[in-house]
Amino acid sequence: MSGTGSKKSSMTALVVWLMFAKSLAFIVSLALPLLLVRKLSQAEFGSYKQAFLVIGTAVAILPFGFGTSAFYFLPREDNPKTKNQIIFFAIFLSFIFLSFMHQNFTKTRNLNSDFQKIQIRSFRKTNCKKMI
Repeated sequence: MSGTGSKKSSMTALVVWLMFAKSLAFIVSLALPLLLVRKLSQAEFGSYKQAFLVIGTAVAILPFGFGTSAFYFLPREDNPKTKNQIIFFAIFLSFIFLSFMHQNFTKTRNLNSDFQKIQIRSFRKTNCKKMI
């Protein structure tokens, strides 16, 4: 009986820590935009919100339900070798996916910087002509 009491108290402690972490995350996510809107310019804040939207969407979509399937398959598997294979493939595929995302992000960032250089050059040319 003492084992269940210990397990119950440790579960309670875990729930308390989880609730504390979720509450802190909620407070930070609520306060951060309020602080940033005061510190950043309108264009910078718009870029921040756009990046936050993309990241938030990616976090919701990209797991492809892996967490749900892991909670379904891993507890039912008795063989530790099979559990390790499932975990390994999940980490390996996540790594491959993140490397592809990083390559695409780097290419996009380089294209955006080239586009901005072209815009600056054309802006200078048109403004110089107007001044003359």
